Amino acid sequence: MPTPPTEPPATSRVAHLLRWDGRVQGVGFRATVEVVAHNRGVTGWVRNRTDGTVEALLIGTAATTADAIRAIAAERRGYIQTARSRPIDPPPAWPPGFVIARTTAADEWPTP
Repeated sequence: MPTPPTEPPATSRVAHLLRWDGRVQGVGFRATVEVVAHNRGVTGWVRNRTDGTVEALLIGTAATTADAIRAIAAERRGYIQTARSRPIDPPPAWPPGFVIARTTAADEWPTP
């Protein structure tokens, strides 16, 4: 596996919280998000929610996160009914890499 890119400095990082619904669970959606994020040097997490949606936090530069959001939409367009994205303040520290987090019902954050 190639060496993951280094995380951008905190001052240039942006974060987006995304949620998709449609046919997004049990179809490889989270794995697609993980691969897209890794290939673009985006960090964060993706998880199923008990309400049937998939949620993700993408952290990177403005360009890498925007590219990842576009790529996910393009690669999974037949599965996504609606997609919501909102910029948020990036966490002060997040380890390099991207993880598939445990399923949750609440608006709790996975721990790094």
